[in-house]
Amino acid sequence: MRKTYYAPGLLDLQLVLHAGKAWTTVHFTGGRLSGYGDYRASYTTDDTTLQALIEKSRDFLSGRIRLATQNIGRPADCHISEAAPYPTTAHRGPGRPRKYPVADEV
Repeated sequence: MRKTYYAPGLLDLQLVLHAGKAWTTVHFTGGRLSGYGDYRASYTTDDTTLQALIEKSRDFLSGRIRLATQNIGRPADCHISEAAPYPTTAHRGPGRPRKYPVADEV
């Protein structure tokens, strides 16, 4: 099962996960901040071992890292971005044609 995790308020994160004496580093990337909204650092994996390590880490249990989506595009409890990727009907006036496709039509 493919899962996406994100780090709210962070643009980049290198998380070190421990399993006994072994450890691995997970890179949360893709965060950016602009006047149109913020995109938080995220990490997507379908590796069940990494998912278990992330979900049992102190950062996940404390809320520093959260689950954004699981399966194929199904939202869990939150969105990665507060800004819409395409203009919606709320951003255009009545009777004006769409310049870009609405997210549901893509």
